[in-house]
Amino acid sequence: LYAFNRITDDLGDDETRSLEERRLQLAAWRHLVRASLSGDDVKEREAVTISHVDARACLPAIIDMVATHHVPHEYLMAVIDGVERDLFPVSIATFEELEQYCYHVAGAVGLCCIHVWGFREAPEVRQLAIHCGLALQLTNILRD
Repeated sequence: LYAFNRITDDLGDDETRSLEERRLQLAAWRHLVRASLSGDDVKEREAVTISHVDARACLPAIIDMVATHHVPHEYLMAVIDGVERDLFPVSIATFEELEQYCYHVAGAVGLCCIHVWGFREAPEVRQLAIHCGLALQLTNILRD
């Protein structure tokens, strides 16, 4: 899980590339992760090159982590969406918009974490993970 998040964040933060190149790299990473998780055979000639040196090497571990801990794929996609949102910041006018932003950059990570750590299946547990992500991201925003 850490490798997935680190790679995703690194692709978005790579200041040696233009914003558009970073967006394309995140799109390629999304495609590669989604195809790998669904069991599709991604041929090298069809896959867009990922600039992160560890991306392909970490895929087997990421796939195993998701399968072992039953991490819903949409949480990983939400994390990629959150990093992509940071590439082209927009004005946030309402608290609901801020909550959506925080979900993608922090809450979805928390949802992944509780699957890895283990939890009793209850709706309030997922909501607590989302709220914790919101609190941590709001703290990060205030600190910045």
